[in-house]
Amino acid sequence: MSALCIVAAFVTINTDIRLSVVRNVAAYVINPLQNGLSSSANWVGDRINFFITMGSLYDENKRLRAENEDLTLEINRLRLAESDNKMLSQLLELDREYAQYSKTGAKITDKDPDDWIDVYTINKGASDGLALNMIALAPGGLMGIITHCGINSSTVRSIIDSRSSVTAKCMRTGDIGYVKGDSVLMREGLCRMSLIDYAAEILEGDEIVTAPMSAYYPAGITIGHVLSVESDPNGLTKHAIIQPSASLYRLETLLIVTEQKDAPVPEANE
Repeated sequence: MSALCIVAAFVTINTDIRLSVVRNVAAYVINPLQNGLSSSANWVGDRINFFITMGSLYDENKRLRAENEDLTLEINRLRLAESDNKMLSQLLELDREYAQYSKTGAKITDKDPDDWIDVYTINKGASDGLALNMIALAPGGLMGIITHCGINSSTVRSIIDSRSSVTAKCMRTGDIGYVKGDSVLMREGLCRMSLIDYAAEILEGDEIVTAPMSAYYPAGITIGHVLSVESDPNGLTKHAIIQPSASLYRLETLLIVTEQKDAPVPEANE
């Protein structure tokens, strides 16, 4: 038995030595392979996760873009509604300011592309009770006058048009003149008050309104304010540059005064 134990111990020792050598060799060869396979597996896993994440991000981005478009449309709708409400509020205020006159609202449907903010088409005409020479108001005051009246539409010429003329007076001093369009000034949205008496005390900032003797325009409607006053070469008169109170840009709706004077007297150069 002792001999058998000694032999068994000797065999075991030699086997362990050989196995240890084998294990070391295997570890030297296999461990790098395992590390490489592990790294490859991790790389593949990362790529798979990347594509999965990218797909998720794409869907999320698509959803967010759709939400952003919806929000942009809603913001634009609210801005448009705010603009419409502001315009309607201004027209309501204008209606109250000139409550003594009968008026009707009309929408601008077209503008002459060959003109500067001075000739418009509105969606009402004779069938709506409109007529030639009725005046148009916009937020701020006088806008113009109807120069053509069809059955269902009309043409409105603004006060800055070079063919326009209205008898006017200075609200502060009572001095009279004629507010006329000017082919040069109209490009700046301005007009001119001519034939002012040289002794008139009109000053920058004075309010100019329609005069009682105006042929077609009811008296007391604001035309604009004086920007500057200059003497004419003849030494007898002077003129003033007028900034219309009504904003002639981005107009959408007008108020048409449906009352007319009984016996109009032609305006100067009208």
